[in-house]
Amino acid sequence: MSAPLGNDFDFPSRISVADGSPQAFRYEHISPGQTSQRHEQRRGDTSGTDTCETGLASLRDDVSGYLSPEKQEQSRDGEWSNDFSLDERPGYSSQLIGLSSDTDPFLLRHYQYDARDTFRMFGLDFRKVTDDINMQVPAVSSRSSQIPASDIPVQFAMTNEEICEEDVKIIDKDFSGSNTEAEDHALLYKLVPTDFGSRLLKLFFKFIQPSYPVLSSHDHNGEYRNCNCPTGLRAAVYALAAPYYFLDDYLSVDRGYQQPSTEELWGIAHRSLHRDSRKSHLGLVQLGLLLLHRPPQNYAVADIPSSWALACSVLAAAESLGLNLDPSHWKLPSHEIRLRKRLWWLVHVEHIWRALVLGRPSHIAASNWDVSELTADDFDLDDIADSEARNCIRAQSPYFMALCSLSMICSEALEAL
Repeated sequence: MSAPLGNDFDFPSRISVADGSPQAFRYEHISPGQTSQRHEQRRGDTSGTDTCETGLASLRDDVSGYLSPEKQEQSRDGEWSNDFSLDERPGYSSQLIGLSSDTDPFLLRHYQYDARDTFRMFGLDFRKVTDDINMQVPAVSSRSSQIPASDIPVQFAMTNEEICEEDVKIIDKDFSGSNTEAEDHALLYKLVPTDFGSRLLKLFFKFIQPSYPVLSSHDHNGEYRNCNCPTGLRAAVYALAAPYYFLDDYLSVDRGYQQPSTEELWGIAHRSLHRDSRKSHLGLVQLGLLLLHRPPQNYAVADIPSSWALACSVLAAAESLGLNLDPSHWKLPSHEIRLRKRLWWLVHVEHIWRALVLGRPSHIAASNWDVSELTADDFDLDDIADSEARNCIRAQSPYFMALCSLSMICSEALEAL
Protein backbone atom coordinates (compact mmCIF):
# COMPACT_ATOMS: atom_id res chain seq x y z
CA MET A 1 0.00 0.00 0.00
CA SER A 2 1.30 3.47 -0.89
CA ALA A 3 1.10 6.25 1.65
CA PRO A 4 0.68 9.89 0.67
CA LEU A 5 3.63 12.21 1.08
CA GLY A 6 1.55 14.46 3.28
CA ASN A 7 2.74 17.84 1.97
CA ASP A 8 1.45 20.58 -0.30
CA PHE A 9 2.76 18.81 -3.41
CA ASP A 10 1.57 15.19 -3.68
CA PHE A 11 4.31 13.67 -5.81
CA PRO A 12 3.76 9.89 -6.17
CA SER A 13 7.13 9.47 -7.88
CA ARG A 14 10.51 11.10 -8.12
CA ILE A 15 12.76 11.85 -11.07
CA SER A 16 15.60 9.42 -11.58
CA VAL A 17 19.06 10.95 -11.91
CA ALA A 18 20.19 8.26 -14.29
CA ASP A 19 17.47 8.03 -16.93
CA GLY A 20 14.65 10.35 -15.89
CA SER A 21 12.32 7.44 -15.10
CA PRO A 22 10.04 7.66 -12.08
CA GLN A 23 11.19 6.02 -8.89
CA ALA A 24 8.26 5.46 -6.57
CA PHE A 25 8.74 5.17 -2.85
CA ARG A 26 7.32 1.97 -1.45
CA TYR A 27 5.84 1.85 2.03
CA GLU A 28 5.07 -1.30 3.96
CA HIS A 29 1.61 -1.17 5.50
CA ILE A 30 1.34 -2.93 8.87
CA SER A 31 -2.12 -3.61 10.16
CA PRO A 32 -3.04 -3.04 13.84
CA GLY A 33 -3.29 -6.80 14.29
CA GLN A 34 0.24 -7.35 13.06
CA THR A 35 1.46 -4.63 15.36
CA SER A 36 -0.13 -6.18 18.46
CA GLN A 37 1.27 -9.61 17.51
CA ARG A 38 4.78 -8.10 17.37
CA HIS A 39 4.29 -6.51 20.78
CA GLU A 40 3.17 -9.86 22.23
CA GLN A 41 6.23 -11.55 20.75
CA ARG A 42 8.49 -8.93 22.35
CA ARG A 43 6.81 -9.37 25.75
CA GLY A 44 7.32 -13.11 25.57
CA ASP A 45 10.97 -12.83 24.61
CA THR A 46 13.15 -13.44 27.69
CA SER A 47 16.52 -13.46 25.94
CA GLY A 48 17.31 -10.10 27.58
CA THR A 49 19.96 -7.63 26.66
CA ASP A 50 21.75 -9.82 24.11
CA THR A 51 18.65 -10.06 21.94
CA CYS A 52 18.08 -6.30 22.09
CA GLU A 53 21.65 -5.56 21.13
CA THR A 54 21.47 -8.08 18.29
CA GLY A 55 18.28 -6.47 17.03
CA LEU A 56 19.75 -2.99 17.16
CA ALA A 57 22.85 -4.13 15.33
CA SER A 58 20.67 -5.73 12.67
CA LEU A 59 18.69 -2.51 12.34
CA ARG A 60 21.89 -0.48 11.98
CA ASP A 61 23.06 -2.88 9.27
CA ASP A 62 19.77 -2.49 7.43
CA VAL A 63 19.91 1.31 7.57
CA SER A 64 23.57 1.45 6.58
CA GLY A 65 22.64 -0.32 3.38
CA TYR A 66 20.83 2.83 2.33
CA LEU A 67 23.86 5.03 3.09
CA SER A 68 26.84 5.86 0.96
CA PRO A 69 30.26 5.39 2.60
CA GLU A 70 30.46 9.15 3.10
CA LYS A 71 27.17 9.23 4.99
CA GLN A 72 28.11 6.18 7.03
CA GLU A 73 31.24 8.08 8.08
CA GLN A 74 29.13 11.03 9.12
CA SER A 75 26.73 8.88 11.06
CA ARG A 76 29.64 7.53 13.13
CA ASP A 77 31.43 10.71 14.13
CA GLY A 78 28.72 13.38 13.69
CA GLU A 79 30.85 15.44 11.31
CA TRP A 80 30.31 15.94 7.58
CA SER A 81 33.33 15.06 5.46
CA ASN A 82 34.99 17.54 3.09
CA ASP A 83 33.21 15.79 0.22
CA PHE A 84 30.13 17.78 1.25
CA SER A 85 31.87 21.17 1.19
CA LEU A 86 30.33 23.85 -1.01
CA ASP A 87 33.47 25.94 -1.29
CA GLU A 88 36.02 23.17 -1.75
CA ARG A 89 34.44 21.37 -4.69
CA PRO A 90 37.08 21.68 -7.44
CA GLY A 91 36.04 23.75 -10.46
CA TYR A 92 32.64 24.81 -9.10
CA SER A 93 31.30 27.97 -7.50
CA SER A 94 28.13 28.18 -5.42
CA GLN A 95 25.21 30.60 -5.17
CA LEU A 96 22.27 30.39 -2.80
CA ILE A 97 18.92 29.66 -4.45
CA GLY A 98 16.49 32.22 -3.07
CA LEU A 99 12.75 32.04 -2.62
CA SER A 100 11.95 34.32 -5.57
CA SER A 101 14.49 33.06 -8.11
CA ASP A 102 13.66 31.13 -11.27
CA THR A 103 14.42 27.87 -9.44
CA ASP A 104 12.08 27.39 -6.49
CA PRO A 105 13.38 25.61 -3.36
CA PHE A 106 9.99 24.01 -2.73
CA LEU A 107 10.09 22.39 -6.17
CA LEU A 108 13.76 21.46 -5.97
CA ARG A 109 13.07 19.47 -2.78
CA HIS A 110 11.34 16.84 -4.96
CA TYR A 111 14.40 16.15 -7.11
CA GLN A 112 16.19 12.82 -6.77
CA TYR A 113 19.53 13.73 -5.18
CA ASP A 114 22.53 11.43 -5.19
CA ALA A 115 24.60 10.19 -2.24
CA ARG A 116 26.22 13.62 -1.91
CA ASP A 117 22.87 15.41 -1.90
CA THR A 118 23.47 16.74 -5.42
CA PHE A 119 21.24 16.73 -8.48
CA ARG A 120 23.62 16.81 -11.42
CA MET A 121 23.07 18.47 -14.78
CA PHE A 122 25.35 19.73 -17.53
CA GLY A 123 27.39 22.63 -16.17
CA LEU A 124 24.94 23.30 -13.32
CA ASP A 125 24.16 21.18 -10.26
CA PHE A 126 21.72 21.64 -7.41
CA ARG A 127 23.10 20.86 -3.96
CA LYS A 128 20.82 20.71 -0.94
CA VAL A 129 22.09 21.38 2.56
CA THR A 130 18.77 21.01 4.42
CA ASP A 131 15.55 19.14 3.77
CA ASP A 132 12.00 20.39 4.26
CA ILE A 133 10.91 19.58 7.80
CA ASN A 134 7.29 19.24 6.61
CA MET A 135 8.01 16.49 4.10
CA GLN A 136 7.41 12.94 5.26
CA VAL A 137 10.01 10.44 4.13
CA PRO A 138 10.34 6.69 4.72
CA ALA A 139 11.50 5.84 8.21
CA VAL A 140 14.31 3.64 6.83
CA SER A 141 15.61 6.42 4.61
CA SER A 142 18.83 8.05 5.70
CA ARG A 143 17.54 11.51 4.90
CA SER A 144 15.39 11.98 7.96
CA SER A 145 18.32 11.41 10.29
CA GLN A 146 21.35 12.25 8.18
CA ILE A 147 20.54 15.70 6.78
CA PRO A 148 19.17 18.64 8.79
CA ALA A 149 15.64 19.83 8.15
CA SER A 150 14.17 23.32 8.27
CA ASP A 151 10.90 25.09 7.51
CA ILE A 152 12.39 26.32 4.22
CA PRO A 153 14.63 23.88 2.32
CA VAL A 154 18.02 25.33 1.44
CA GLN A 155 19.77 24.56 -1.83
CA PHE A 156 22.70 26.00 -3.74
CA ALA A 157 23.32 26.25 -7.47
CA MET A 158 26.76 24.82 -8.23
CA THR A 159 28.10 26.28 -11.49
CA ASN A 160 30.92 24.76 -13.48
CA GLU A 161 33.50 27.55 -13.64
CA GLU A 162 34.57 26.58 -17.16
CA ILE A 163 31.49 28.29 -18.59
CA CYS A 164 32.51 31.55 -16.85
CA GLU A 165 36.02 31.59 -18.30
CA GLU A 166 35.16 34.16 -20.98
CA ASP A 167 34.00 36.62 -18.33
CA VAL A 168 37.20 36.07 -16.36
CA LYS A 169 39.30 36.63 -19.49
CA ILE A 170 37.55 39.92 -20.26
CA ILE A 171 38.31 41.17 -16.74
CA ASP A 172 41.95 40.22 -17.25
CA LYS A 173 41.88 42.15 -20.50
CA ASP A 174 40.30 45.19 -18.81
CA PHE A 175 43.24 45.41 -16.41
CA SER A 176 46.01 43.86 -18.52
CA GLY A 177 47.79 47.18 -19.12
CA SER A 178 48.87 49.96 -16.82
CA ASN A 179 46.44 52.54 -18.17
CA THR A 180 46.33 55.74 -16.16
CA GLU A 181 43.36 58.08 -16.20
CA ALA A 182 45.12 60.31 -18.75
CA GLU A 183 45.96 57.31 -20.95
CA ASP A 184 42.35 56.12 -20.88
CA HIS A 185 41.20 59.63 -21.79
CA ALA A 186 43.54 59.63 -24.80
CA LEU A 187 42.47 56.09 -25.75
CA LEU A 188 38.82 57.12 -25.71
CA TYR A 189 39.43 59.95 -28.16
CA LYS A 190 41.45 57.59 -30.34
CA LEU A 191 38.60 55.06 -30.43
CA VAL A 192 35.82 57.64 -30.75
CA PRO A 193 36.77 61.00 -32.29
CA THR A 194 34.66 64.04 -31.38
CA ASP A 195 32.45 64.01 -34.49
CA PHE A 196 31.93 60.27 -34.09
CA GLY A 197 31.12 60.61 -30.39
CA SER A 198 28.53 63.34 -30.92
CA ARG A 199 26.56 61.01 -33.19
CA LEU A 200 26.79 58.13 -30.73
CA LEU A 201 25.60 60.45 -27.96
CA LYS A 202 22.64 61.45 -30.12
CA LEU A 203 21.79 57.78 -30.67
CA PHE A 204 21.96 57.23 -26.90
CA PHE A 205 19.49 60.04 -26.24
CA LYS A 206 17.18 58.71 -28.94
CA PHE A 207 17.14 54.99 -28.10
CA ILE A 208 18.37 54.50 -24.51
CA GLN A 209 17.81 57.68 -22.51
CA PRO A 210 13.99 57.64 -23.04
CA SER A 211 13.59 54.31 -21.20
CA TYR A 212 16.67 54.63 -18.98
CA PRO A 213 17.02 58.35 -18.10
CA VAL A 214 20.48 58.18 -16.57
CA LEU A 215 22.02 61.30 -18.15
CA SER A 216 21.22 64.97 -17.70
CA SER A 217 20.60 67.39 -20.55
CA HIS A 218 23.15 69.57 -18.76
CA ASP A 219 25.85 67.03 -19.73
CA HIS A 220 25.91 68.26 -23.36
CA ASN A 221 24.81 71.12 -25.52
CA GLY A 222 22.00 70.96 -28.04
CA GLU A 223 24.25 69.67 -30.80
CA TYR A 224 25.91 66.97 -28.63
CA ARG A 225 29.30 68.53 -29.48
CA ASN A 226 30.62 69.16 -26.00
CA CYS A 227 29.96 66.28 -23.64
CA ASN A 228 30.66 67.17 -20.02
CA CYS A 229 30.58 63.54 -18.86
CA PRO A 230 33.65 61.99 -17.21
CA THR A 231 35.78 59.68 -19.34
CA GLY A 232 34.40 56.41 -17.96
CA LEU A 233 30.78 57.48 -18.22
CA ARG A 234 31.30 58.66 -21.78
CA ALA A 235 32.92 55.33 -22.70
CA ALA A 236 29.92 53.41 -21.30
CA VAL A 237 27.50 55.68 -23.19
CA TYR A 238 29.37 55.08 -26.45
CA ALA A 239 29.51 51.32 -25.84
CA LEU A 240 25.74 51.08 -25.25
CA ALA A 241 24.95 53.30 -28.24
CA ALA A 242 27.24 51.37 -30.62
CA PRO A 243 24.64 48.66 -31.50
CA TYR A 244 22.46 51.45 -32.98
CA TYR A 245 25.33 52.44 -35.30
CA PHE A 246 23.44 51.39 -38.44
CA LEU A 247 20.57 53.79 -37.69
CA ASP A 248 22.77 56.83 -38.29
CA ASP A 249 23.21 57.68 -41.98
CA TYR A 250 26.75 58.99 -41.59
CA LEU A 251 28.02 56.25 -39.29
CA SER A 252 26.49 53.41 -41.28
CA VAL A 253 27.91 54.63 -44.63
CA ASP A 254 31.02 56.78 -44.22
CA ARG A 255 32.16 55.03 -41.02
CA GLY A 256 30.63 51.63 -41.70
CA TYR A 257 33.99 49.84 -41.52
CA GLN A 258 35.38 51.86 -38.61
CA GLN A 259 33.21 50.80 -35.71
CA PRO A 260 34.88 51.27 -32.32
CA SER A 261 35.81 48.29 -30.17
CA THR A 262 33.11 48.05 -27.53
CA GLU A 263 35.39 45.74 -25.49
CA GLU A 264 37.94 48.53 -25.20
CA LEU A 265 35.22 51.04 -24.37
CA TRP A 266 33.88 48.80 -21.59
CA GLY A 267 37.45 48.34 -20.36
CA ILE A 268 37.82 52.12 -20.01
CA ALA A 269 34.49 52.28 -18.17
CA HIS A 270 35.43 49.43 -15.82
CA ARG A 271 38.80 50.93 -14.91
CA SER A 272 37.17 54.32 -14.41
CA LEU A 273 34.64 52.84 -11.99
CA HIS A 274 37.45 51.74 -9.68
CA ARG A 275 39.10 55.16 -9.88
CA ASP A 276 35.85 57.08 -9.40
CA SER A 277 34.87 54.99 -6.38
CA ARG A 278 37.57 56.85 -4.44
CA LYS A 279 35.66 60.09 -5.05
CA SER A 280 32.02 61.00 -4.59
CA HIS A 281 30.12 62.36 -7.58
CA LEU A 282 26.83 61.58 -9.29
CA GLY A 283 28.87 60.28 -12.21
CA LEU A 284 29.89 57.28 -10.10
CA VAL A 285 26.25 56.20 -9.77
CA GLN A 286 25.59 56.90 -13.45
CA LEU A 287 28.59 54.81 -14.50
CA GLY A 288 27.67 51.95 -12.16
CA LEU A 289 24.12 51.86 -13.52
CA LEU A 290 25.37 51.64 -17.10
CA LEU A 291 27.95 48.97 -16.25
CA LEU A 292 25.10 46.80 -14.96
CA HIS A 293 24.06 46.55 -18.61
CA ARG A 294 27.41 45.47 -19.99
CA PRO A 295 26.63 42.49 -22.25
CA PRO A 296 27.86 39.14 -20.94
CA GLN A 297 30.54 37.22 -22.80
CA ASN A 298 28.48 34.03 -22.68
CA TYR A 299 24.71 34.38 -22.90
CA ALA A 300 24.25 30.78 -21.75
CA VAL A 301 25.55 31.71 -18.29
CA ALA A 302 23.08 32.83 -15.66
CA ASP A 303 23.71 36.04 -13.75
CA ILE A 304 27.17 35.92 -12.26
CA PRO A 305 27.64 36.97 -8.61
CA SER A 306 29.36 40.21 -9.64
CA SER A 307 26.12 41.64 -11.05
CA TRP A 308 24.41 41.55 -7.63
CA ALA A 309 27.57 42.84 -5.95
CA LEU A 310 27.71 45.76 -8.38
CA ALA A 311 24.00 46.55 -7.88
CA CYS A 312 24.58 46.70 -4.11
CA SER A 313 27.67 48.87 -4.60
CA VAL A 314 25.66 51.30 -6.73
CA LEU A 315 23.05 51.47 -3.96
CA ALA A 316 25.76 52.20 -1.39
CA ALA A 317 27.19 54.98 -3.58
CA ALA A 318 23.70 56.45 -4.05
CA GLU A 319 23.12 56.51 -0.29
CA SER A 320 26.51 58.15 0.26
CA LEU A 321 25.46 60.91 -2.14
CA GLY A 322 22.10 61.35 -0.40
CA LEU A 323 20.09 60.21 -3.40
CA ASN A 324 17.72 58.41 -1.05
CA LEU A 325 16.48 61.78 0.27
CA ASP A 326 13.92 63.89 -1.56
CA PRO A 327 15.73 66.93 -3.06
CA SER A 328 12.59 68.64 -4.37
CA HIS A 329 12.97 71.67 -2.07
CA TRP A 330 16.74 71.77 -1.76
CA LYS A 331 18.80 74.81 -2.70
CA LEU A 332 20.18 73.24 -5.88
CA PRO A 333 19.97 73.91 -9.63
CA SER A 334 16.75 72.50 -11.04
CA HIS A 335 18.53 70.18 -13.49
CA GLU A 336 20.49 68.61 -10.61
CA ILE A 337 17.33 68.08 -8.57
CA ARG A 338 15.69 66.32 -11.50
CA LEU A 339 18.76 64.18 -12.12
CA ARG A 340 19.02 63.16 -8.46
CA LYS A 341 15.40 62.01 -8.44
CA ARG A 342 15.77 60.00 -11.64
CA LEU A 343 18.99 58.40 -10.45
CA TRP A 344 17.40 57.26 -7.20
CA TRP A 345 14.51 55.65 -9.03
CA LEU A 346 16.92 53.94 -11.44
CA VAL A 347 18.87 52.58 -8.46
CA HIS A 348 15.61 51.45 -6.83
CA VAL A 349 14.40 49.70 -9.99
CA GLU A 350 17.73 47.96 -10.60
CA HIS A 351 18.15 46.80 -7.01
CA ILE A 352 14.61 45.62 -6.36
CA TRP A 353 14.13 43.70 -9.60
CA ARG A 354 17.52 42.05 -9.39
CA ALA A 355 16.75 41.03 -5.81
CA LEU A 356 13.50 39.46 -7.00
CA VAL A 357 14.95 37.65 -10.01
CA LEU A 358 18.08 36.45 -8.22
CA GLY A 359 16.27 35.51 -5.01
CA ARG A 360 18.21 37.91 -2.81
CA PRO A 361 17.04 40.00 0.16
CA SER A 362 16.47 43.65 -0.69
CA HIS A 363 18.83 46.12 0.98
CA ILE A 364 16.39 49.01 0.56
CA ALA A 365 14.22 49.63 3.62
CA ALA A 366 11.09 51.72 3.15
CA SER A 367 11.99 53.80 6.19
CA ASN A 368 15.36 54.81 4.74
CA TRP A 369 14.25 56.84 1.73
CA ASP A 370 11.59 59.43 0.91
CA VAL A 371 12.11 60.48 -2.72
CA SER A 372 8.85 61.61 -4.30
CA GLU A 373 7.41 59.91 -7.35
CA LEU A 374 8.54 61.10 -10.76
CA THR A 375 6.41 63.36 -12.93
CA ALA A 376 6.72 64.40 -16.56
CA ASP A 377 8.56 67.54 -15.41
CA ASP A 378 11.47 65.43 -14.13
CA PHE A 379 12.67 64.37 -17.59
CA ASP A 380 14.40 67.57 -18.84
CA LEU A 381 12.03 67.91 -21.79
CA ASP A 382 12.36 71.69 -21.94
CA ASP A 383 16.16 71.52 -21.94
CA ILE A 384 16.56 69.09 -24.86
CA ALA A 385 17.07 70.99 -28.12
CA ASP A 386 16.91 67.89 -30.34
CA SER A 387 13.22 67.56 -31.21
CA GLU A 388 13.56 63.91 -32.22
CA ALA A 389 15.13 62.93 -28.90
CA ARG A 390 12.63 65.09 -27.00
CA ASN A 391 9.69 63.33 -28.68
CA CYS A 392 11.17 59.92 -27.87
CA ILE A 393 11.59 60.86 -24.20
CA ARG A 394 8.08 62.31 -24.03
CA ALA A 395 6.66 59.07 -25.45
CA GLN A 396 8.69 56.71 -23.23
CA SER A 397 8.71 58.52 -19.89
CA PRO A 398 5.23 57.25 -18.86
CA TYR A 399 6.50 53.68 -19.22
CA PHE A 400 9.48 54.39 -17.00
CA MET A 401 7.23 55.95 -14.36
CA ALA A 402 5.04 52.84 -14.53
CA LEU A 403 8.14 50.68 -14.04
CA CYS A 404 8.96 52.67 -10.91
CA SER A 405 5.45 52.00 -9.59
CA LEU A 406 5.86 48.29 -10.32
CA SER A 407 9.15 48.28 -8.42
CA MET A 408 7.27 49.54 -5.35
CA ILE A 409 4.86 46.60 -5.62
CA CYS A 410 7.82 44.28 -6.14
CA SER A 411 9.50 45.70 -3.03
CA GLU A 412 6.40 45.01 -0.93
CA ALA A 413 6.32 41.44 -2.24
CA LEU A 414 9.96 40.93 -1.26
CA GLU A 415 9.32 42.25 2.24
CA ALA A 416 6.44 39.78 2.63
CA LEU A 417 8.59 36.73 1.85
